[in-house]
Amino acid sequence: MFECVCLALVFALMVYLIRRKVDVSYALVAGAVALGLLFGVQWARLPRGLGASLAGIGRNLGAAAIDRETLELAGLVLFIQFLGHALKHSAHLDRLMAALKALLRDRRAAMAAAPAFIGLLPMPGGALFSAPMVAELTNDLGMAPEERTLVNYWFRHVWEWTWPLYPGILFAAARVGAPLGTTILAASPFTLGAIAIGTIFLLRRVRLPAEESAPPGRKLSASETRTPRRAAAAGTNNWRELLAAAWPVGLIVLLTAAMGVAKSLKLPVRLPTQTALLVALVVVNPLFLIVNRVPWRDVAKLARATFQPSMILLVYGVQAFGHMLDAYGAAVELPRIFAEWGVPPLALLFTVPLAVGLLTGYMPATVGICFPVLVPLIVKGSAIHYGLMAFAYAGGLFGVLLSPVHLCLVLSREYFKADFGRVYRGLFRLMAPLALVAVGTWLLWEALGLR
Repeated sequence: MFECVCLALVFALMVYLIRRKVDVSYALVAGAVALGLLFGVQWARLPRGLGASLAGIGRNLGAAAIDRETLELAGLVLFIQFLGHALKHSAHLDRLMAALKALLRDRRAAMAAAPAFIGLLPMPGGALFSAPMVAELTNDLGMAPEERTLVNYWFRHVWEWTWPLYPGILFAAARVGAPLGTTILAASPFTLGAIAIGTIFLLRRVRLPAEESAPPGRKLSASETRTPRRAAAAGTNNWRELLAAAWPVGLIVLLTAAMGVAKSLKLPVRLPTQTALLVALVVVNPLFLIVNRVPWRDVAKLARATFQPSMILLVYGVQAFGHMLDAYGAAVELPRIFAEWGVPPLALLFTVPLAVGLLTGYMPATVGICFPVLVPLIVKGSAIHYGLMAFAYAGGLFGVLLSPVHLCLVLSREYFKADFGRVYRGLFRLMAPLALVAVGTWLLWEALGLR
């Protein structure tokens, strides 16, 4: 009970600070410090041991700053930002957007495709990569910052339910002992549902200029009717333009996937996914500058625009909060506590991952903490109930997507300067129908006997 009260207080503190317009990075650091004070100090024995406890909190906060994952994450965010600035500087971003609009015809489809394409790459804070693309596509539409934030954030994560490059789905399959293919099949309604919900509740509300409001299946012009080869050639040119503009992102995806294959085949080069992403970015960034012959003075300007202390502090705040959770085991006891409270098994499967996902904002950590405890509810005898497994996975990802320490949410809001409260109201409107998809998925697989 003590753990739940303390975690609720920390969560309330961060929400209060954010609502008071305190910078999110400071709110996250304050939350990490509050975690240390609540869980790292033996209040019943004060003043005995106070100095040692505070020193321990300081060491943990310092350890979070020099942790390898923190440094890698900071590097990823900086390299992502640099490449985003470089793409814009060299007009690749404009070319990419023009090609997407020409190929998809409906600009709203391009607005979804840009973050969804980036979403194939499971990079922390990847929403920062797609945010400039969404901004370019929506600059003249009069959309509120919150709407632009939601489009970028929502479609960035439609693949996390099923895409095998995301470690969350891999960990879930491994913890339950389920084949990856069947696990992806079980979770597939969530990806389909997320795309459909985003289309209905986000894209259909976008008002396009009159000249773009014609139905996608427009009639060919007279010149196109007379020369169908010209129309076909235009389509081919659009694809070539898309490939020419998107090659840096595509190369990052290919390099990361190649290093992932090397890891699975136990070849000499075996890097964790996050490290592989960083290596790919380190390779692609200078290669892009060389291919586009960017002058050194412009490289220096791009570097100055990229390196922002507030962004580094933001990354540190996210990592420090997670580090303090791990250091004091603040979230580990939640599954046991919920079970002791007599929460029904089905509710337990959803609420425990939801709570941990809200706290960590990181799906692999949520799966790692919750699934070992929930396996007895999912695996009965020798049968894996995939409906229950998908339901538990959905609870975790719901929490992660709603978490105020989720880096993609924080970065998207920061980029578009959106109000957190309004963003959350929009997120809840999207999550409500997706919750129905979660219940329907559980009922579907139970009815079909997928086990």
